[in-house]
Amino acid sequence: MCSQQKQIMTLSLLMLFLAALSYLIFFRPVVFFTPPANGVIDSIKVSGHQAHQPSELKLAHWQQQTLPDDWSQSTKKAKQYWYRHDLELLQLPRQTMAVYLPKISQNVAVYINGIWVGQSGSFKTPIARNHNLPQLFAFSSKLLTLGSNHIHFKVAAATPTQGLIDRIYFAPYQDLVSAYRYKKRIRVDLIIWLTGAMLVMAVVLAGIWCYRRHDFIYAIFAMALFFWSVHNLNLFIVEIPMSSQHWQALNMLTLGWTIALMPIFGHHYLGQPRPKTDRFLCLYCVAGLLLFLATNNQQLFFYGYLVWYSFLIFFGLYATHFLVSMYLRQANNDAFYILLACTTMLVCGLHDILVVNRLWSRFDGLIIQYSAIPTVIIFSWFLIRRFINSLNTAERLSKNLHQQVRQKQQQLESQYESLYLTQKKLVLLQERERMMRDMHDGIGGQLVALASFFNQRNDDFFIQAQQKIRGCINDLHMVIDSLDPLMNNLPTLLGTMRLRWAEQLKSANITLDWHISDLPESADFSSQHSLHIMRTLQEVITNAIKHSGTTTITVATGIDDPQHVFIKITDYGQGLGNIHSGGRGFKNMAWRMSQINGSLKMSSSDQGTEICLILQQIPVQG
Repeated sequence: MCSQQKQIMTLSLLMLFLAALSYLIFFRPVVFFTPPANGVIDSIKVSGHQAHQPSELKLAHWQQQTLPDDWSQSTKKAKQYWYRHDLELLQLPRQTMAVYLPKISQNVAVYINGIWVGQSGSFKTPIARNHNLPQLFAFSSKLLTLGSNHIHFKVAAATPTQGLIDRIYFAPYQDLVSAYRYKKRIRVDLIIWLTGAMLVMAVVLAGIWCYRRHDFIYAIFAMALFFWSVHNLNLFIVEIPMSSQHWQALNMLTLGWTIALMPIFGHHYLGQPRPKTDRFLCLYCVAGLLLFLATNNQQLFFYGYLVWYSFLIFFGLYATHFLVSMYLRQANNDAFYILLACTTMLVCGLHDILVVNRLWSRFDGLIIQYSAIPTVIIFSWFLIRRFINSLNTAERLSKNLHQQVRQKQQQLESQYESLYLTQKKLVLLQERERMMRDMHDGIGGQLVALASFFNQRNDDFFIQAQQKIRGCINDLHMVIDSLDPLMNNLPTLLGTMRLRWAEQLKSANITLDWHISDLPESADFSSQHSLHIMRTLQEVITNAIKHSGTTTITVATGIDDPQHVFIKITDYGQGLGNIHSGGRGFKNMAWRMSQINGSLKMSSSDQGTEICLILQQIPVQG
């Protein structure tokens, strides 16, 4: 099944759900509150007398009235009416009795045989509001008498069109209390807990928005939750803190603001901003403040219920269209879940608009507050999930940043160490140059002067002394050269040795065959390496000149393996009979090679001698 077919099927199931929900709400209401089994009063007498106590009703005119009684559907024009039920008792009950009123709007006081047994709130302006609260008044059976008894109900409302009274139940307290408690639990207690949860969630989301000012959807939904919570106060607050007209205007405003904020939330959450639509919705919210300027309840109900609430249906239809298009276009599951909450709210809101406009039975009560349950759960889960994802992203970025900082720190430490070694090498270089100058100008100069002095004598003693002195001079030059930083490179070192050997080889009539290839630099080539290599090579060349009788010496270099290079000196003489692997000269050279982690190999025959210096190679990094 392709993705588009799945989407169409999902939307079809949603339509079936909405059709079933609408049928249950409008045509076959589910009876959540089963009425008591006995004691129902559905016929009663009513009077429009404005008395304060039953004792003042002696001249009242009574008419028979069938319950329930909705004042907006009758000819009642007053704000207060008295209801009287006449009860004949042949036997007095012994248990506690009670009067149960499942629905009353807006205030009621109950009298048994002229004795007050309770009331639901104050009758002073602003009058107490109990349109969503069931009422139960318990009283002692001693207030009843054998024969005729009179039960009076004083019912008052802020406006004549708001008054109503449902069927009344008169029975023992134990027979009525379970029905009362269940209805109060569903109609009042549940809404109180839901409103409290919404306020807490609004505070949490507002706190998240303060922490993440760029994520404005948290502020939008926090405001929507706050306004919806304020709207719910009308369902359980009895003694209102302002006039009935202003309280009603606030109730209308907060519902309108809540519904208007929902499309704005959807635009931003789904990443599809609609600036013009958002501005229109904001202007609508501001225009709603004009409801407070209504001069009377008639104007308020007209502009509030007919005009203001009509826009809410339009907003709901727009939001439904927007979410359906988003779901079909992007296959966004979040859009579908928001659509589920939005359409549920739309159906419940349409029911309540019909109720407040007296186009549907008011005895069913308002139900839009229950649509907050799926809406708050879905939207809150989206935002909490979004916040968790943001935290995970922040942690991931923080971890990456920490790794980058650690890498940069390691680089800085490496650069600092390199700089330190460079400075150290510079100090050593300066010290070497000073030592080289001192040796050259001091000891070297004196040895050259002494050799020149002995050169003026021709006897054997002075000639031998002169040769020894020149050997010391050559050795001093070798030490000085080894201290030169330029000698920390094998090809350069070999080039210097070639110049030094030139005079010796020329005097011995020996030709130098030079085969030096490019060699990689080594990271551990120090002055000590240079000195050991130079002295070993000098020893090999000297031995070849003195003992081999060769006319040609070949010097070659190459790479033995990635970790080793070699220097090979070959003569083509009669062999070095006095220099062999067990001789002292060979041992000295082998020792020098071992000091620099190298090795020495020699092969000698009557065809000549080959000596190979194998040097460890440590590549230079980077």
